Amino acid sequence: MLKQHTPGAIAERWMSIKREGDLRHQHQGVYRRLARPEFATGLIDLRALEGRGLPPFGSRDRTRGRTWVTPTMAAVLISAHRIFTSKHPGTKLTLGDLAQPGGGNLLHNVIVRDVKGPEALALLNAAHLQGGRWSVDHYGRAADFPGELGRFNSPEDEVWTHHVLHARHASKEGAVSLRTRTIRYTFPTRPDEDARTLAFGHFKRTARRGTLVQSQRVRETTPEGTLRTMWRQHWVDPQAKRQLITLSSREQKRRLRMSSVHSVRYAHWQQRKPGSLPKETHWRRAVDASPEAPWVRWQAMREAGHVTHMAGSDADISFVTHGNRRHFAVDVSALDARRTWEWFEALDEAAQRLGTEVDGILISRVIIRALERHLSKEEKRSRLWRSRIKRAGGHDAHHHLRLAPPNATSRARAAALLAALSEANEASPLESE
Repeated sequence: MLKQHTPGAIAERWMSIKREGDLRHQHQGVYRRLARPEFATGLIDLRALEGRGLPPFGSRDRTRGRTWVTPTMAAVLISAHRIFTSKHPGTKLTLGDLAQPGGGNLLHNVIVRDVKGPEALALLNAAHLQGGRWSVDHYGRAADFPGELGRFNSPEDEVWTHHVLHARHASKEGAVSLRTRTIRYTFPTRPDEDARTLAFGHFKRTARRGTLVQSQRVRETTPEGTLRTMWRQHWVDPQAKRQLITLSSREQKRRLRMSSVHSVRYAHWQQRKPGSLPKETHWRRAVDASPEAPWVRWQAMREAGHVTHMAGSDADISFVTHGNRRHFAVDVSALDARRTWEWFEALDEAAQRLGTEVDGILISRVIIRALERHLSKEEKRSRLWRSRIKRAGGHDAHHHLRLAPPNATSRARAAALLAALSEANEASPLESE
């Protein structure tokens, strides 16, 4: 069952894991958190406000459900949009990742969903033990994801969707509700002997040089429907920045014996994102294994890995661009630097009106330089520029807004603003701003 905590408490638990210096202790904390599902209280689905007062923000993605925020963040975004568009009507902004449903750590390549009703029952009925976790595998085509066809080579590309049933809880309506963690894999290949030899050499090197951060005996359902005992083990090699997770019929030592390994997850490792498996490849023994092609290699579809998007006080937002085009594209020439700065000012003003403050606006070095060329000396001396604008790599296509944790004042003012919007909408539907 899901345990409820405040977003701040969940964030602090994950941040304590992130700060842990010992690899084994760190990953013990990761696995404990994953084994004890948590749900953040007090977050709201920002997209549920569409038509009820939410300004016409564009949406970078409508398939992953990363649309949850604190009421304070919702109120800041709505208020800032009003301030900004009063000066620049017709200017558009697009929202990217916010928090996942229920908050919590957002691991690389993982989509968290709350599934209810018939879909939840279908997952329960299809679930089987895989590596000690109740899971459901579905094999389909890219055409099953019409909103994301641009991510594939063809609608006929194969897609393996792996659902882990993370927790079960009762919905308000009394229906079955599941919290799932989903990873999608695509572009399967059957590596030849040379490719296998090369890859297995990397796997063995990681096991030999790395630190064993988890080793656990687990149960698994066989294709025939019986149970068998397996070993799930996880190595991290910080020097090579690689990690390896194996599922084997026998416990592996530093000398990895591939003859007893059934599956391998091989990925990059990032110190600041424990528990994530960026750029993962998943090797599985083929069901129709033959000496020539005994393995199938799948590539995990890339999903954002935001350790910080967990408490609803963080949001990815596009820059203001010329002609409202190229949102979330790495294209400095499209940046409207002057209006982007004024949007930042609107965010800061809105936060202060609500009794909170902007903790930081994260942008890359190249964006900072582009903005500098359009700011006055007075603006460069401002509190916003000197202490709120922060340099962060990977933020040249969007900015990351982080608010200070909500306080009693900001919560009360945010609740009043959202209630007023709701009442106004019930009396007379709001027109798009």
